[in-house]
Amino acid sequence: MARQLLTHPQTRKSRLAAHLEDLLAAKVRTSRLVVWLDREGVYSDFVDQLALRGFFAPIVSFRGSYLEMLLALDGKADGLDKPPLLVHLPGQTPETILKTPLLELYEAGTKFTKNLHTLIKEAAAGTVAPERIRDEVDKLPNFQAAEEWLTLQAEGGPSNEFERAALSPESLLNDLLRQPDSILDRKLEPADREPLLDYWSLKTGLLPDIRQALVQIRPASLVVPVVGWLLLMEYVNDLKRSPVGELRAVKEQAAFRKVCELCLSLVRASFPQVYKDVAQELENLPLLREDLEAGAAEELGKIDTFSREDLRLLEASLACLDRGDWKPASEWAEQRLESPSLWLQLEPDRKHRWELVGACSNLAGLCQRSQRPLKDCSTLEDVVEIYASSLHPVDRAHRLMEQLYDKLRFRPEYASFKGAVDKVRQGYYSWLDQLNRDYNRLCEQLGFLPPAHLQQRQIYEQVVHPLVQQQKKTAFFLIDALRYEMAAELAECLQGGQLTARLKPRMAELPTITKVGMNALAPVARDGQLRLKKAFEGFVYEDFSVNSPARRIQAMGQRSLDPVKHKQKMPLAYTLKELIAAPTQQVSDAVAQHRMVVVSSGEVDQAGEKDLGASTFEGILSKLQSAVRILHNCGVKHFVLTADHGFLINNPKAPPIPYDNGEVTRRYALAATGASVATDEMVTVSLKQLSYDGPDQVLCFARDSRSFSAQGQYAETYSHGGNSLQERVIPVLTLDYGERAKAAPRTRFCIKASLIETTPTMSRLRVQVEEVHDGQMALIEAGQREVRLAFSSPDPKAGVQLLGATGAQVVNQQLLVIPGQNVDNVVLLTSGSPGVIQISHPDSDYQIATVEVALAAVTVRTDWQALVEDANVFKILSHLDKHGSIREEEIFQLVDNNRAARRFANALEPLRAKLPFKVRIDTSNGTTYIKE
Repeated sequence: MARQLLTHPQTRKSRLAAHLEDLLAAKVRTSRLVVWLDREGVYSDFVDQLALRGFFAPIVSFRGSYLEMLLALDGKADGLDKPPLLVHLPGQTPETILKTPLLELYEAGTKFTKNLHTLIKEAAAGTVAPERIRDEVDKLPNFQAAEEWLTLQAEGGPSNEFERAALSPESLLNDLLRQPDSILDRKLEPADREPLLDYWSLKTGLLPDIRQALVQIRPASLVVPVVGWLLLMEYVNDLKRSPVGELRAVKEQAAFRKVCELCLSLVRASFPQVYKDVAQELENLPLLREDLEAGAAEELGKIDTFSREDLRLLEASLACLDRGDWKPASEWAEQRLESPSLWLQLEPDRKHRWELVGACSNLAGLCQRSQRPLKDCSTLEDVVEIYASSLHPVDRAHRLMEQLYDKLRFRPEYASFKGAVDKVRQGYYSWLDQLNRDYNRLCEQLGFLPPAHLQQRQIYEQVVHPLVQQQKKTAFFLIDALRYEMAAELAECLQGGQLTARLKPRMAELPTITKVGMNALAPVARDGQLRLKKAFEGFVYEDFSVNSPARRIQAMGQRSLDPVKHKQKMPLAYTLKELIAAPTQQVSDAVAQHRMVVVSSGEVDQAGEKDLGASTFEGILSKLQSAVRILHNCGVKHFVLTADHGFLINNPKAPPIPYDNGEVTRRYALAATGASVATDEMVTVSLKQLSYDGPDQVLCFARDSRSFSAQGQYAETYSHGGNSLQERVIPVLTLDYGERAKAAPRTRFCIKASLIETTPTMSRLRVQVEEVHDGQMALIEAGQREVRLAFSSPDPKAGVQLLGATGAQVVNQQLLVIPGQNVDNVVLLTSGSPGVIQISHPDSDYQIATVEVALAAVTVRTDWQALVEDANVFKILSHLDKHGSIREEEIFQLVDNNRAARRFANALEPLRAKLPFKVRIDTSNGTTYIKE
């Protein structure tokens, strides 16, 4: 018979009944209609008693008649706003309910089931010794027996002082870790050890066998068994498989999972070094070491409780990328970077490795999802729009991957990433070549010169000149080799406050070289044409040729500031380096006297041509950000940033195209008209088709990203000059700042820094920015809450790169520090043996003095040092001895000498027999020296 159980006078309830009632009440209050499937029918008596005690919501229970139950339910589960209702269905399972007239009710409600023995363990947790729960609960036959058992365990009262004090596990843990020698406001005595662990075991489920194993790690320590148990609980509950060996028993303590998670979160947040020390000690525990090596790496879960978990999954991720399976690697990298893993916070280089895995998988995925994107294009406008909207992120992802990989050059992990990076590169270069073959085919059909609104030669007239004529104080940045995707990143980094940023694409003039593109950014176009006296030696402007920075400035001044050449007014001109180095007040005074500022930057192109490595690009982006902020702080509100051309990051495995007709460079050839024709590997365009007024010649370009066989010295990893989208689509980034309000009395800051350690290729610092109140007023950008710090070396031959930091964000090689916050682990990669690290505030938002940190001298002493007289050769051998390998480009970075690699190769042969190790030369991908 189905019965509706109404409320009756309250009757006494046991601890077990109270626990179950609390669970049900929380469920019904949250879900309203709750359908309870009681497979074994063990809770029927409890349900009757619950109704007698007066449950807050009506209860309808099945007692053999579906008809009576449906009548009892009439009106109680109807409507959109259902009243709270508990439906108890003894003897039913998710399978059997499908064959009953209660199926509609079941599907409409929230399902609830509870295993009896799980319920008993939850109710007993914290009051019954965990070993008794483990050994006795599963033998209890029914609800009544369980109630009697729990009541019996409660008899006798607290067994020791810690139980009587009734400290919560979190309070006990906090007291123990903050004051290891004190407990309950008194000194912690040796005799307190076992009672305290007994109480900890009672509250957190620590089992005797596990407790004994943990105590043996460090017998005098209470911290190891207390924190070690929390680590083991998290580890086994995060696993995607069943634990092996003795850890199976830990998994069975699920009733204590929530309290252990709460306690471990306290350790992570407040005692990170304790967490790290105990975790490292536990990894040598046999029962854990066995499990850490068991199963597949992907079964380890989402949280890296232990260091070995992170390393195993990293190895699995690289293996996936090696075989072209990027999706699992992407998921694992995302999990690690978003998880509460303390290892990534304490060790920035570990986080860097996962960022590189994420970058590799992101690039692989973008290439796969962006196949043949130009197939439906019918105009050059379509091509440029698609590149600017959806394709430049692929090139950005490639650059970011190369930047992250480049930072590992002097790290032992470099070799382990090589296979994965090479595999992803292969996919990117296949995508790149196909994209540009399709693009050049369209150029042959539609023409190589876009309409005026997309032409580089029209940027000054259409964008810059109107701003200056409106009497708006304007800064015009001419940035050599700033790719479109780099400008997109720059715009993202500058966003904030009252800034309006607009990024539009243009197409650079052909060929995409500096002496064409830079000069075309001056007002040299006449009736849409560029006049050449000699191919690519400058453009004619009135009575002089624009072929240098000074001539560009002269042309801009005559066009926008002094059209009649009466006062010889010129824009204020800086190089990027000059602007950043100049005193802020000096810049401010100069800007006040000019309405136009021209900033020239050659840093991107110089870094590429010198093969300094992709990691240098992000530092240059940070300098551009700083330059904009400096000028903004000095009163400039309007900015136009653009480039002469983009660039390609070269495919080292692509064979060059043989060609020897005319003037041949790596990415283009200039020949007489009629001397060249388009082939399967090349396209040609005459200068007249490009609206050049000058010599009758043609340009020849590779259809894809390959280079011509050309004589001369060229960068190994970097090129431009061709007709690829990466070289030709350039940015026009306009920045408009609104009015800036005065801030509250401004706070000055000072930088405090100290050295933690120095190695030949890495230094670690501790940094803090402190407030110095002076009561002054100043203009600051709205919403700014962080101070930017830059790290450099005063030695031009030395290199400094910011790898990461614990407790602060790193953006484009700048550290964003919250004033008053300690940044305890700033990791810097160094090259060229800098003796001093300079820490500065590059933006001039605040008056902050630059500080210097002297690095401890690092000398490498070996028993073969006397054999090597040349200091550079010894430095290279020292690196090889320490790290096991060195590439030719690393040699240049290490000693900053173009001839160093050749000199080392010549010096090595006579030294081979004297060195304490063998040196093998690998030329499969460039030249690499390997220690054996």
